[in-house]
Amino acid sequence: MNDRITVILGAGATVDATHVSTDFLTKKVINNCQKYTISDNDTKSIVDEICSGLQKMSKPDIVNFEVIYHILELLLNYHPDNKSEQLFSYYDIFANLNSVFKNIDIANVFSSINAIINTVNDEIADYDVKFDTSDYFNKFFSVLSKKKISLDVFNLNYDTWVEQSLQHYNDGYVNIPSSQIVKRFDITEYLKQDDRHTVSHLHGQIHFEYPEFDIVQNNEYFKREEVYTLYKYNNYVDAKKHREQSIRTPDKTQYGNALFTSNIITGLMKNDKLLWNPFIAYHNKLVNSLLSNPNLIIIGYGFSDLYLNRLLLQYHNNFFDNKKTLIIDYIDKNKYNLAYNSPFDSAAKTKFTNYIFKKDGWYHYPKYDKGDFFLSNDNAVCIYKNGFRDTVNHHLDDICNFFINDKVHKQDSCCWFLSLSLIRFVSLSQIC
Repeated sequence: MNDRITVILGAGATVDATHVSTDFLTKKVINNCQKYTISDNDTKSIVDEICSGLQKMSKPDIVNFEVIYHILELLLNYHPDNKSEQLFSYYDIFANLNSVFKNIDIANVFSSINAIINTVNDEIADYDVKFDTSDYFNKFFSVLSKKKISLDVFNLNYDTWVEQSLQHYNDGYVNIPSSQIVKRFDITEYLKQDDRHTVSHLHGQIHFEYPEFDIVQNNEYFKREEVYTLYKYNNYVDAKKHREQSIRTPDKTQYGNALFTSNIITGLMKNDKLLWNPFIAYHNKLVNSLLSNPNLIIIGYGFSDLYLNRLLLQYHNNFFDNKKTLIIDYIDKNKYNLAYNSPFDSAAKTKFTNYIFKKDGWYHYPKYDKGDFFLSNDNAVCIYKNGFRDTVNHHLDDICNFFINDKVHKQDSCCWFLSLSLIRFVSLSQIC
């Protein structure tokens, strides 16, 4: 047995307990952006106009806070009052700004972006403090820890539930003698190879923020670190206080587009936001883990990030005949007829599971259906159907036995892909 397991956590991992979905956050964002109108003469908010534009494009299904955020970032580039030698858009060569936005108040674009960041942080922080140590999430990580299994957890969520469950872990953050409320990222510490669990927030965390001290005058690490390096506060109250007092200026992409940086990575330009610490270090470790460790658990991932999907395919290629992949998903039995359809709305997820099952359309074949789960012929992949909470409450021993004893489970469980993406995470309102 390899004594480490790579774990990828998506948003579906917590939804059973929190009911906080993409749809829920999108509604909150739209409501909190209402006061930021297109101009002083308009009553319609910028965000409402963006949603209307998506509707007119026959794209109602992609109306979510990440798409809204992305379009707001694009507006920073296209607007003629926001041009400079450092910030421009090549799209200007062939694209004209929609007349609706020609008189837009650029300050309200920034305010809308900030409102999204603050809304998402606040909503996540609200459920973060309600962590239940007796529930399934803590049970999963606590039990695996007691089995002396070391986990490399790559978390796509912004909360601290993993940290609260594991307690002893390495995320690269160390104390600073000159501060009692904030820690700095030390890549040397993060790269240490020992038996500790590692926790890597690939897309940020609610306690991440810029340092509370003057970065030039009081930060002895100023000459070492990129200016956008994130520090970690000991609690959300201090992180929020500093975030609201900070003045942010956009960074830019290789092709000159504005890039609005924050403690969380959202929008559709994620790859361009992974270029400073801790994110660049976290993603380097993700690549190394997926290409060196055949043991993989994925919890709640909806397969919406292209870079991660490609890495997962590389993982499969590298361990084609020698992998242990555990998958937990939620499949709505009333929505899908498995004789005709894929159980997933995500084409990327269907592709990945076809590859790891080594058979296209594996879900059409009754021989793979074992009741609570689908099991591949080589006993290397199993997809549970009933979500993270149900799977942990009924099959946690099977997970431990699979990795510790290298056993093939009975008809109850086996390898998993803990991808509690809930079929289509963008529309989790049915579950909420």
